Amino acid sequence: MESKVQFLKNVTPFNVLPEDVLANVATLLQEEKHSREAVIYKQEVTTMKGVDIIVEGEYESFFYDSAQNKRLVEHYHAGYCYGGISVLLNRKKSLRTVIAKKGTVVYTLPRKDFSAFKRSPVFTSNIRFSSAYTLTKSTIGVIALLISNTSSDPRVVVLMFLKKVKGGSYCNAFLAIRKKNFSIGF
Repeated sequence: MESKVQFLKNVTPFNVLPEDVLANVATLLQEEKHSREAVIYKQEVTTMKGVDIIVEGEYESFFYDSAQNKRLVEHYHAGYCYGGISVLLNRKKSLRTVIAKKGTVVYTLPRKDFSAFKRSPVFTSNIRFSSAYTLTKSTIGVIALLISNTSSDPRVVVLMFLKKVKGGSYCNAFLAIRKKNFSIGF
């Protein structure tokens, strides 16, 4: 138990919580070991059971494009918290497809327990701050991919992407624009 508390002290966004709260969180964590490489989340399909905190090993995350090619591949290692934005802002659906590499060990904090932290402004602002870089990098990559695969004016692509994101989820916006299933509406 004490080792979980010490571990959480170094994991964003949990590192802003007081020690007594971390001790409670540590009791809620469920350890999961991945004995073989496997797809554990599919973008916009899999409902998150909770938030995964990588203890050891690696997650590979990416988007599939319309030709089923991996795009915007990222690798996450020990201390990374995957799923917070999906749980809080994406209707509990995984934003990306995720492969757990062989030998990966994670602690999962159940969704309802993680969602209880929504009432803590310090915690949620820390989630937004820590995820801002990842989301910005992903958004820029998705927009660049869309622009490179369309003959539309790049400004229209960016505006339509932002309009779709405002009305729905990130991946739905990507897929709708990719399929050109949107109205200009200016």
